[in-house]
Amino acid sequence: MALALFLRNSSRIKVFPNLIRTSTFSLNPAVNSRKPFSQLVTQASKNVAGVSKSKINFCIPKRGMSGDHSKLWTIEKVVSLSLLGVLPATLLYPNLILDNVCAVLVVAHFHWGLEACVIDYIRPIIFGPVIPKLALGLLYVISALTLGGLLYYNHTCIGIGCTACKLWEIKYSALNMFARVTFYPTLFYNVVMEKISHRQWYNRIDDTVILGALPFHSITKELIEKENVKAVVSMNEDYELWLSNNKKTWQELGVEFLQLATTDIFATPCQSKLVEGVRFINKFVSSNNVNGVSSKSSVYVHCKAGRTRSATLVGCYLMQRYNWTPEEAVDHMRQKRPHILMHNKQWEALHVFYNHNMNRMDA
Repeated sequence: MALALFLRNSSRIKVFPNLIRTSTFSLNPAVNSRKPFSQLVTQASKNVAGVSKSKINFCIPKRGMSGDHSKLWTIEKVVSLSLLGVLPATLLYPNLILDNVCAVLVVAHFHWGLEACVIDYIRPIIFGPVIPKLALGLLYVISALTLGGLLYYNHTCIGIGCTACKLWEIKYSALNMFARVTFYPTLFYNVVMEKISHRQWYNRIDDTVILGALPFHSITKELIEKENVKAVVSMNEDYELWLSNNKKTWQELGVEFLQLATTDIFATPCQSKLVEGVRFINKFVSSNNVNGVSSKSSVYVHCKAGRTRSATLVGCYLMQRYNWTPEEAVDHMRQKRPHILMHNKQWEALHVFYNHNMNRMDA
């Protein structure tokens, strides 16, 4: 900030300082009233034309003087570019040195930006000479207090980097809490929609995979005896399985179980879980199976509603098995289960899997 004061010292230009002194035109009405108007105009014109160029004093600063803002602009560019590296480093490797560097650069960056606004919009020609100075002084006080507070916080508390990580954890916790609170109301909605609409609780996607909603205890026998389910892939978190079978219960029934827990509503399965899930399903794929007909070993893939999280995994399975594009896989699922819901995150996950993980299935 002190550097800004030094570099922003504006130059002053003095033009025609002796123009009024050399003129015989008087501002006194009593003097001018004794002369005809035409004589006054002629005399004033001669005075202006007769001013020698040597009497015009231009004080234009030379390059390199304090009035040149190029030095400050260069420093501002360096600070802005430095923030591109310092901010991620502070979040990934929080420590006292990076916290202090981050505090200095951030305050300087915002200070110079606000200072330019004050200089541009709070001008003396509009507000007079006092208010612009007060505004600029107030800005310096606020910037100094902000910098001092951040440095004090870095030395006496957890620092900027750790605080940002804590805030991210709070955000994730809030999203997870929202998913928990809305679980039973949305589950009840799915049950009602299955009763009053054409939606089915589960649908067979091909000879091996069944895509469906949360498998209640009441349909366990149906899935095993009618659909030949030998394995279950759950995309639910633990609290979502209270009304369904858990791993121990499925194993007691002779059904293999894989849980790839993914937060409802806001999250999509990560690529490692998608790869693991496709490999797990492929263990039950038989070359003797006929497409579209129930096989001797089916895999039930589910989340809460069987629309988004589980559909993302099934889409990856279809791409890998049939060499389909994401669009072809989703179109096929919609033919079998029309109410699947794929958001931008799910589409992105499918495209990443298609472009980078299709060949990892054989590894």
